[in-house]
Amino acid sequence: MKSLNFINIDQNRVNTVLCAIEAELGARATKNGNKPQALLLGGGRLSPTDVQELAILACRKDWDILYVAMDETQPFEALAAGDIAFSYFSTDGVSTTAVITNGKLWKRDDKSQARLVFEGANGGSEIWMKASGYFAVRDREAAPAEAGFRLANSCIQKRLEQAGPTFPVISSLGEAFIVYDMKTLNRMMNGE
Repeated sequence: MKSLNFINIDQNRVNTVLCAIEAELGARATKNGNKPQALLLGGGRLSPTDVQELAILACRKDWDILYVAMDETQPFEALAAGDIAFSYFSTDGVSTTAVITNGKLWKRDDKSQARLVFEGANGGSEIWMKASGYFAVRDREAAPAEAGFRLANSCIQKRLEQAGPTFPVISSLGEAFIVYDMKTLNRMMNGE
């Protein structure tokens, strides 16, 4: 069992990275006055058991979840190195949660919306936040240009430089420690 000592987790910096990612992904929704309709959580790499626990939570709460895996002791350094992986949990809220893992943030150009791309057969999948705040998923027909990963990372870095204070919450799920922002907790608890 994993130790319950989470002193080494830099929850403030993890949360700052999460808020920057949410701002980049949700720019269109926020511009239209909508909140993201998914929970953005982050922390260390998840074990298969932790993935299963998160899928159960998504279904039980009837929330899609975007999980950002990074080195939780050095999140800024992990972001700079491009060592961040995304997992998307999409639920029907009744009995099924689909999980797509090992995604990366990507942008076509400076003005385009950030997307998550997941490798797979026939080009993989692509996920983006619609103006309504809900995520949309579609199959990709071709591999994305490598420059788009560097561009997305650069955009997140810029948002980090402009970031104000955030209010992190840390909790455990199975053997994993999960970090999220106070506004995410409010959405989770109040269904907003």
